[in-house]
Formats: sequence, structure tokens, C-alpha cells
Amino acid sequence: MPELRAFDILIIDEAHNNSPSGTGNYVLDSQRAQAIRELTPHFEHKLFLTATPHNGYSDGFGALLELLDPNRFARTAAPDPVLVRAVMVRRLKSEMKNWDGTSRFPRRKLEHIEVPYGADEKRHGVLAEYVHSRLAA
Repeated sequence: MPELRAFDILIIDEAHNNSPSGTGNYVLDSQRAQAIRELTPHFEHKLFLTATPHNGYSDGFGALLELLDPNRFARTAAPDPVLVRAVMVRRLKSEMKNWDGTSRFPRRKLEHIEVPYGADEKRHGVLAEYVHSRLAA
């Protein structure tokens, strides 16, 4: 078996895809997460990138943090917010500025648009009535 050598940096884009599925005693690593768990000890630095918000499951978030730094985090313990701030950088679109200080992204403007429904589309209300009647039964 060839000797493993240490590498400088591991960069994982779309890191949220490596979060295990399930919660509590049923958290299971995917094959991808298992592979990363095997690889990460061979890298001095790790950079996990994602633009996808945390799904709210602390087990999955803890497992990602554990992959990032197993000395500071364990999937079985709630992460210390101070330690999380030490390893995580969060950027919001509103914080991203051009060189001249203007906003890099256009401001989102939500508008309600009325859609006129024809007779065929209005018949879908019958389906909603059926669903409500089944739920009430």
C-alpha cells in the first residue's frame, strides 16, 4: 500500500450535499460523507462552500462541522456558537458590494400578479373540495 501524504487544502463545493440524512439515533452518513470522512484527516486545511441554507436539523449541521474540524465539533453534541463563528463565514447578498459601494445584486421586489382563471382552471377547486372532505372524514 502506498504511503499517504498530507495535502494542503481540501475544497468541497456544495458541501450541504454531504450532510447525513435522518435525525437522532438514525443519522446515517451517505457514501459521499463516508469518503470525505476518510479524506479529511489527510488535509491541513478544509474549505466547505455552500449557498444552500442549513436545513434546521442540528444533527446534520453538527456532522458537517465534525467533518470540517473533528477536534472542535462532534455530531452528538450541540455546537458551541463561539466555535462555529471561528470556523464559519456567512455572507448575505445584501453585504456584497461593488468596488464603488453600490449593491452587487438588484434589490428583490415581490409583486402580487392577479391571474385570471378560465372555466377549466376553476374546476380544480373541485379537487380541493374533495381533499378537504377526505381529511374531515
